[in-house]
Amino acid sequence: MGFSVKLQMPVGFDIRWFLPAAAGALLAAFLLWMLRTRKAAGPAPQTAAGGGAPDFSGETAAVPLEEKYLLILEALRKEYGAGKVDEREACQQLSRIMRAFASEKTGKRADHATLSEIRGMNMPSLEKLIGVYYEPEFAENAGIDVNASIDQAEEVIKLWN
Repeated sequence: MGFSVKLQMPVGFDIRWFLPAAAGALLAAFLLWMLRTRKAAGPAPQTAAGGGAPDFSGETAAVPLEEKYLLILEALRKEYGAGKVDEREACQQLSRIMRAFASEKTGKRADHATLSEIRGMNMPSLEKLIGVYYEPEFAENAGIDVNASIDQAEEVIKLWN
């Protein structure tokens, strides 16, 4: 029985695939770069009425950090007094405001941290305040004195070292 071996040409690659692949790789690298630079800059602040973080732009941008947050707390007090926010929403905003203050003051990301994560950050005054707001934030009936809570938050801001 005889064998015959014939050599075959190697499989050829068409050069036309290179251009779209290179364009796709450049687009992916650009999108990854945009995502990283945007994440490093942090999320854009939203207005308190939008349900996000407090509005840090405008009149509070040129004042010291403590004064800026005292102004934000005073605005919340006025909204609550006018009936624009209820107890639960006020507690949610207080929590966001104090987390944002602690994040800006210390450089530690406390804005989305759980209560147990805040305990691990060694910020006892923030831990105490967030612990007070934690249950009313999720309860239908908050049952909390909002003005007294705002007073406590102002005191923490004034005494924070």
